[in-house]
Amino acid sequence: MARLLLTPPLSGALNMALDEVLLAHLGEPVVRVYEWLPHTITLGYGQRAADVDHDACRRWALDVTRRLTGGRAVLHGDELTYSVIASPDSLGGVRNITESYHRLCACLIDALGRAGLSVAMSERHSGGTGHDPACFASAAGGDLCVDGRKLMGSAQCHKLGGVLQHGSLPRTVNDQQIADCLRRPTGATRGWTCLRELAVELTPSQFAAHLAAGFERLLGPFSPLAEPTADEWAQAEALAASKYAQADWVTRI
Repeated sequence: MARLLLTPPLSGALNMALDEVLLAHLGEPVVRVYEWLPHTITLGYGQRAADVDHDACRRWALDVTRRLTGGRAVLHGDELTYSVIASPDSLGGVRNITESYHRLCACLIDALGRAGLSVAMSERHSGGTGHDPACFASAAGGDLCVDGRKLMGSAQCHKLGGVLQHGSLPRTVNDQQIADCLRRPTGATRGWTCLRELAVELTPSQFAAHLAAGFERLLGPFSPLAEPTADEWAQAEALAASKYAQADWVTRI
């Protein structure tokens, strides 16, 4: 039976560490819903640290860490974040990252539809100017959009014997923080939207319930909503301190 987890708002380092711990000790599939305190910028696994203005992040009291997954920088502010952690066998034996991504995103479309959101999967980049480090600057293939504007971006990796995909569903977007903290090119445009602009309200527990319903056809039935175990918390706290909160992890590129 798949696990459905809801955690309180956590630091960026602890959120990323908990995803890795769940991936490294994977048994049954896991779907987790989480938030961020303090708000955090995550860099993609292979993204250069210089894409972020670290002085501006300190002025805004934003944390900065780096994800296991690729892609561009995400400002995790007033948002709902999900992660799906599963074995390739749980995803029908698919080991191709494009195919597994599309299978999971089909479930996300179902889940968001249950929240009253009509979203479509973008097939190609919808714009962007030069090297834009902001993940939500434009919709790439597989992003979920409303009327051509990006609502949910996700990233996936196949590591430690499992599949990790996580993504962001913004309630609101602080455009000034993005402008100040990410080194976007001159003339960069706003290619995103958020739940407030779409007049949709969604609590973490409601989002978790919609995700469970959307993913059930792929991952099977879910256990009742819960938190990670005490051992998972302890491992995540240790990994956050030794890896995700360390400058050499954040600035390694």
